[in-house]
Amino acid sequence: MLCSKYEKCVAWGLMWAVYALLRVTTASAQISAALPSVDAIRHALDQARFEDAAQLANALLADPSVRAQDRNDALEVLAIVQIAQRNSDRAGETLKLLFDRDPEHPPRVLDPGPAVDAAIARARGAVRSQVTVTMHARTRLDAYGRTVLDVDLSEGGDVVDTLHTFVRAERDAAYTEVVNHPLVDETATVLLPAAPFGTSKYKWYVEARAPSGVILARAGDASVPLESALHARSAKAIPTCTPPQRAEPLRKRWWVWTSLGIAVAGVAVGSALVAQ
Repeated sequence: MLCSKYEKCVAWGLMWAVYALLRVTTASAQISAALPSVDAIRHALDQARFEDAAQLANALLADPSVRAQDRNDALEVLAIVQIAQRNSDRAGETLKLLFDRDPEHPPRVLDPGPAVDAAIARARGAVRSQVTVTMHARTRLDAYGRTVLDVDLSEGGDVVDTLHTFVRAERDAAYTEVVNHPLVDETATVLLPAAPFGTSKYKWYVEARAPSGVILARAGDASVPLESALHARSAKAIPTCTPPQRAEPLRKRWWVWTSLGIAVAGVAVGSALVAQ
């Protein structure tokens, strides 16, 4: 054998790791190239390319995985384009959707003009039907015996920009804040701080906030927090890896010298036959 089983496993593992990395990198590059950025949409607006700005904004809004901040910014630009195109009804609908998502959305396009300022003021003061956000949170132990909090946004998750988890151990006086940026349609997992020795439970609450910081949903609150008992961590056997024995040098392997001897003998016999 030219290499040991361990060496073959390492070689194949490295090859598959490189292949997987190339696949992920290529896929990410394709997604990034296909999805327009908010900066590109604003650039088209600054150049008064209203059709291009609207097309880019609609393309971004059509992707369900777009983060809340980018989605809201795209809605703002789209409303400005619709006002510039004298489509006030569509602009009103777009602004209503924007402020339903984030009631305190701050204007991000500077000096858009008096017509836009007036439309935004009207939309901000109108009666809104805020998007409903449904949140479920629960604690568990992970594979390493750490206490983690799983947060599911089963409804309205695309309007949430940050999750703010406030947690304290039973004997702590103050809450520790942990901030996460959840992905759309995915469970957010929050690693809770290690509790002091002798603690029997955590007290915690979670707030889901819009990009402006408005609280859209919460589980528990500071005055009436939720509680989770600390589970005893079971001792698990830690897998050990036995390092492979150092490979024997080729000069010490019998088959190397045997092969060389056969080769030399073959050359000698061949030379003798040619000489005859």
